[in-house]
Amino acid sequence: MGRPRAQKAETTPGADDALTPAMRQYAQQKALVPDALLLFRIGDFYELFYDDAKTAARVLNLTLTSRSKENPIPLAGIPHHALDSYLRRLVRAGYKVAISEQMEDARFAKGVVKREILRVVTPGTLTDDTLLDPRAGNVLAAVHGAGLMDAGGATGDEGALVGLACVELAGGRFWTEMVAAERLAAELARIRPAELIAAETQIDCPTPTLDQVREVCGAAVTRRPADRFDEHRARDLLHEHFRVRTLEGFGFGRMDDSLCAAGAILDYLRETQRGALAHVLKIERRSSAHYVALDATALRGLEIERTLRDGSRENSLLGSVDRSSNPMGARRLREWLCFPLREPQAILARQDAIAELRRDRSRLISIRGRLHEMADVERIIGRLGVGRASPRDLAGLGRSLVQAESVAMLMRSDEVTHHGGQAARRSDEAPEGRQSIAGGVSPRDMSPDIQSPEGATDRAPNTPAAAPLSPLRGSQCDGSSSSRSDGRSGVFARQDDSRSDEAQANPQSAIRNPRRVSCR
Repeated sequence: MGRPRAQKAETTPGADDALTPAMRQYAQQKALVPDALLLFRIGDFYELFYDDAKTAARVLNLTLTSRSKENPIPLAGIPHHALDSYLRRLVRAGYKVAISEQMEDARFAKGVVKREILRVVTPGTLTDDTLLDPRAGNVLAAVHGAGLMDAGGATGDEGALVGLACVELAGGRFWTEMVAAERLAAELARIRPAELIAAETQIDCPTPTLDQVREVCGAAVTRRPADRFDEHRARDLLHEHFRVRTLEGFGFGRMDDSLCAAGAILDYLRETQRGALAHVLKIERRSSAHYVALDATALRGLEIERTLRDGSRENSLLGSVDRSSNPMGARRLREWLCFPLREPQAILARQDAIAELRRDRSRLISIRGRLHEMADVERIIGRLGVGRASPRDLAGLGRSLVQAESVAMLMRSDEVTHHGGQAARRSDEAPEGRQSIAGGVSPRDMSPDIQSPEGATDRAPNTPAAAPLSPLRGSQCDGSSSSRSDGRSGVFARQDDSRSDEAQANPQSAIRNPRRVSCR
C-alpha cells in the first residue's frame, strides 16, 4: 500500500453536522459578513479560519496552522491586546474586518459562549486614534446617478449629473453635492475619500466614470445592492435619523441623487457600526461653485499635498505652511488649500480674520498655547457618538472645554481692546488673562513648544520650522491700518451686531466679538 494522501484543507465552512458548536457559530456569523475578514474571539485570541486565515497570514505575516489533522481547517490568530496594530495593517491593505466579541464569561457559559459581531471596520468608517492620521480627514463617500454611465457625456447626455454624498464619521460632518459627471473625478481627488460606495451594476453595464474615479483617488470601492440607493428608502432613513418630517430645514427642497447617495451612506453605517450615530446631527448642501476648480493634475503639479518626487507630505505646500498647534487645525488647513475660496467677500473676510490675529502677537501666541493643550475634540465627539469613547477621551474632552473657554475669553471684544497696536485688558478681567494679553505670555501659561515672540519657533511639536506668514493684504497685515468694521464675517470671529456703546463710539479701536470661536 502506498502512503495515505494528506487531507486537503477546507477553504469554506462545511456542513453544520461536520462542525463543532463553536465552528457552527463561526459559520453563522461569517454568513452575515461574507465580504469581510471575521476576527472570532476565542479566549485571549482573535481567530481566523478558512480563506480568511490564509489572507491574514499573507498580509500580517502570521503562522498558518490547522485546527484538526483529520479535517484540516486553516487557522491563524492574533492576541487580543495587539488588535489595534493588526487591525491598522489590514485596513490599510484595503480589507474590511468584522470583529466578533464574547458577550459572556466563558467560565459561566452554558454550552457554547455567546458571541456577537459588534462592528465592521472598513477604510471609510474608522474612529479610533490608533487607526487614523491625526492631520488628515477620513471620508466615506457615495456616488449615485445616471452620470456614472457616461464618461463625460459618452452616451449623449452631456449635462449628466452625479449625486455625491460624503461623511466623516470621526468628526460627524455630513454633506452632499450634485456634480457634473466630467468633474466627479476632480472633486473626489481633492476630497480623497478612504472608501467609495456605489451601486452594483450588471456585468455588461460598464461604469467608465467610476473606473476613472477609482484610478484617480485610489479609494477602496464597496458595491452595494441597487435598492440601497432607492429614493423612498433614502428619504425614510434620513427622516428617521434626523427626526424630521422634511429636509427643507437643511436646505433641501426635493429629493435628488445626492440625497439617495446620503441614504445609502446611512444604511451602510448602520450595518457596519451596529450602534448609534448620535454625533451626525445635520446634513449640508455643498456647491463647488464657491471654490476654485482644481483637478488631480493641478493638485499633483502644484504639489499642494504631496511632492512629485516621492509623494511625501513633508516638502509639499501643505507641509511647508502647516504650523498648526492642534490636529483639528491641520485638517482644516488642508481643506482650505485644496478648496480655495472663489468669492471675493469670503476671501477678504478670511484675510481680515488672519490680520486681526497677527496684529497682536502676544494674544496670538497665548491662543496657540491653549489650543496646543486641547485634545482632538472632533474625534472624541465621533467616538462618543458611536459609543466607543474611553475614559481618556472623557478626560481630554473636559480639559479641552476648559481651554476653549479661555480661548473664547481671548477672542471677545468686550474683554480685549487695541490701543496703538498694544493689547490692554479692562480692569474687571481675570488676572491670568490680563498677564497673557497685556504683559505677554509667561512660561507657565504656555506649553514648552509655544514660546514668546522673543523666543523662537512658535510651532507645534514635531513640526519642521517654516518661514513666517507673509502679509495677505498689504498694510492690513502689518498692523499699520485699523481693523475693518464693515460687517463682513471672518473665519475666527464674526461681527457682533450688539456692540457696546463704547465700541459704537470708537469702532476702529474695537475687536470683533466672536459668537463662534474656532478651536482649530
